[in-house]
Amino acid sequence: LRRRYAFECAGIYDEDLEKALELGQSKGKVIYHLAAAELAKWKEKAEPLYDKWVADMKAKGLPGEELLRAVHRLTGK
Repeated sequence: LRRRYAFECAGIYDEDLEKALELGQSKGKVIYHLAAAELAKWKEKAEPLYDKWVADMKAKGLPGEELLRAVHRLTGK
């Protein structure tokens, strides 16, 4: 049930994101896409945030590393 719910939520997010992008473009907003090199820089800068989140989850007795790996696997990131 949890897995199905997670995929349902992901589908809703994807649909909402697409609608939001379309709405923004229809109102003349510019949508920026990062080049691969720039995206890599952003990911590198975010790494300490992931590390802290994992540590916080571990401190609560939760499998932070496993959860983060699952998120990355499911999002393809």
